Amino acid sequence: MSESPFRGAVVRNLAIAGAISFALALAIAVMGPDWTDIDSDRADTYSRSAIGHRALVETLRRLHVPVVVSRHGSATKAGADAVLVVAEPGGGAVESGDLREMIQETSAAGVLVVLPRWDGDPHPEKPGWIARVSPVADDEIDAVLQAVGAGGGVQRRAPPAAWDAGDLPAPDLRAPQVAVGSDLEPVIDDGRGGVLLGLVPGSEPPVWVLADPDLIANHGIGRGDNALLALRILFALREHGGVVIDETLHGYEATPSIWRALFEMPLLLATLQAALVLGLLLWAAARRFGAPEPLRPALGRGRAVLVENTAALLAFGGHAAHALERYWRSMAREVAAGLHAPDDLDEAARVRWLERAGRVRGVEESATEIDEMVRRADGRRSLAVARRIHRWRTRMLGAGR
Repeated sequence: MSESPFRGAVVRNLAIAGAISFALALAIAVMGPDWTDIDSDRADTYSRSAIGHRALVETLRRLHVPVVVSRHGSATKAGADAVLVVAEPGGGAVESGDLREMIQETSAAGVLVVLPRWDGDPHPEKPGWIARVSPVADDEIDAVLQAVGAGGGVQRRAPPAAWDAGDLPAPDLRAPQVAVGSDLEPVIDDGRGGVLLGLVPGSEPPVWVLADPDLIANHGIGRGDNALLALRILFALREHGGVVIDETLHGYEATPSIWRALFEMPLLLATLQAALVLGLLLWAAARRFGAPEPLRPALGRGRAVLVENTAALLAFGGHAAHALERYWRSMAREVAAGLHAPDDLDEAARVRWLERAGRVRGVEESATEIDEMVRRADGRRSLAVARRIHRWRTRMLGAGR
């Protein structure tokens, strides 16, 4: 039977190395970076740039509000007690009808649509930053209002002296973008016909439109009470549920796949760990490496091997003492005949004759002692006595030659 290719010390060291690597993988997965991040400088939840929405997501998470940044099936992920947020959808999403279809298919408690406003140019030296911004074309923004059934358009105005916000905190915006000429039912307006936050009439589920994304953008959410206002808006729409923020309309859609996930961070660490353990297990369980070793013969050669095997078989059968006595008598007769002892000797006389002959021939082994040992031998000592008989016979017949 082949043994494991690992020694005890090697197995111990491998176990220690495996435990350390598993602990490191776990620490990296838990305390390391957010592996779901996507490098972006656009107006989306992955972006840390001025026009991105990363600060809103992190604020919600720090408040222990369940947040899902969705890259697949956003309409169905937002359950009956959650709010679906569609922030600054691009023109392609409007033209293809994806925005309208998402709103129609969702079963969310409410939908918040944030109109686009800014396009950013990436900073040439600082990844994730923007060097400058430019306004999104009015007709692209107006198309979003048409898609949600609000109509009208947008204007950028100087901030009013006082916002009509009801019991909501007043926004702090330098040059607010507001909806004008629309069918929106005002929730927050500037008192001059400009709606900052409004409800699409007759919408089911309720669809609220936030005209200015600066309220939730990274550069604006920290101004005044903007963060509190953004949270109050979301809390008013969700019914003790979570917040699902769609990213499919920004081009980040990805169909879930367990196989792809296994080879992406952080699950890639667990996959590599499992592969290492499997490899070591197969190695440890391997019966051999390289060419097979030649088999040793089942039985050795020579009289000594024959005698030992015979003695072992007799001992196994439980008749060792009887077999040992017969073996001794047979060897004694053979040696006596070889030394020309008288033929008329009985067993006891033959042993005495062999004892004298042994002393004359200088053989250390004593026939009398062997005969006594044979009489007292039990099954456990039979093999040792048989070996002594064999040595005595060899020396008696070989002495003087």
